[in-house]
Amino acid sequence: MAKFSRVEIHKSEYIKASASDLWAVITDWAGIERWWLTEAKGGRPGPGLLSCELIGTADITPRTRRISLDNGSIVAETLLHENNQSRRIYYNMTPNAQVQSYFATIFIDEVDQNSCILNVSSCFDVVPDVADVDAVKSKFEATYEKALFNGLRAYFDK
Repeated sequence: MAKFSRVEIHKSEYIKASASDLWAVITDWAGIERWWLTEAKGGRPGPGLLSCELIGTADITPRTRRISLDNGSIVAETLLHENNQSRRIYYNMTPNAQVQSYFATIFIDEVDQNSCILNVSSCFDVVPDVADVDAVKSKFEATYEKALFNGLRAYFDK
């Protein structure tokens, strides 16, 4: 039996926004369309975002967002835990042909009244004999950098 390749990623980025404003955007679980950038505007390469639907009730965990992409893919991410005091969430993503057991945390560290550090850490298993570990890791790193960080910076720079 082939072993899964375990991957861990940790990324942080300065965001010029108050921690409370950024927290409100992060926890608006289906609000991703407000800040997601297209590839042409500096977003991540690959399929574009068509829509995002909330499954569940806003402000109650768990709640799921179902993201539809223009290549026909659907990604479901479930927010499992939300702590408003520490500004930390934990969420997972439904498995696919390449990735299983994806879990991530996002948390915000306040720098001052108008800026903060956005942190994302994830761990997941890459399916053996199906996907290239380095390519999958690079895809997630690009998603964090280009979609999450660039998208939120652009949203708050308006």
